[in-house]
Amino acid sequence: MLYKTMTLELLQEGFPTLHEKLRQRRALLQALDRYSLYFKASHDSRNEELLRIRPRSYPDQIASEALEIAIEDLREKLSADELHVLT
Repeated sequence: MLYKTMTLELLQEGFPTLHEKLRQRRALLQALDRYSLYFKASHDSRNEELLRIRPRSYPDQIASEALEIAIEDLREKLSADELHVLT
C-alpha cells in the first residue's frame, strides 16, 4: 500500500491550504511521514476490527472497507490540524 502517495494526494487535493502552509514552513516532509504512519496504523487497526466482527467475510472486501474508513479517519485528522495551523 502506498500510504505516503495516498496521503500526499489527499493533502494536496482536499487540504490545499494546509499543504501550502506545511510547504512554506518546510515541514511538509515531516508531516507527510507522520500522517502516512497514522493512516497505515488506522488502516491496520480497522482491518483487524472488521475481521473480528465479520470473520467469514472475504479478506479483500474487509481490507477495502478498512481503507475507506481509514481515509475518513485521515480526513478528520487533516481537517482538525488545518484548523490548528490556520489559527
